[in-house]
Amino acid sequence: MATLGKTSTTTNYAQYISSTFAGLCITETLTTGADVYDAYVYLRRNTSGVTSYCKVMIWDMSGNLITNGVSNEITVDNNDYAWKSATFSTHPQLSPGSSYYLGIVHYGGSATIRAASNDESPYGGTYPYSITYTGANITVGNITNTTRRMTVYVNYNETASGPALKIEGVTPNKVEGVSWSDLNDIY
Repeated sequence: MATLGKTSTTTNYAQYISSTFAGLCITETLTTGADVYDAYVYLRRNTSGVTSYCKVMIWDMSGNLITNGVSNEITVDNNDYAWKSATFSTHPQLSPGSSYYLGIVHYGGSATIRAASNDESPYGGTYPYSITYTGANITVGNITNTTRRMTVYVNYNETASGPALKIEGVTPNKVEGVSWSDLNDIY
């Protein structure tokens, strides 16, 4: 198991997550492939007594939602900051050598959600305080601040990230008991 995203918490600054703004986190670059199985966010509801819902979404660096990149719903019914988790119905697959945007997206309820972040930034179109999203994709052209990160991360299992190893012994294309001296080709 490994993590991707921001796992440290702070409540000094917060982003209001609403139906048109997503709180984002740029991930570090993956060195292996990743089979993502769950997500965690550090947040609270903004209005006492009002339950809201959110999901974690994963976009590539062009702002396109990746295949299976939407988590199951997270219920936000806590007045104090807390870790909330969600799974993915089908595990998204991430590629080695790539970075991603992890987003906290409001998904229902009448109140906004407050998600923790690592520093203060003025409201506006600059990343990653918040960014406007339409449908499933985000516009990355106005992302200018790459140091501000919302507290959201995913857990994943590493996957193979190279060509398959094929070993042929004495009889080509047949798996058989062989010793190293019997190997003809490794490719």
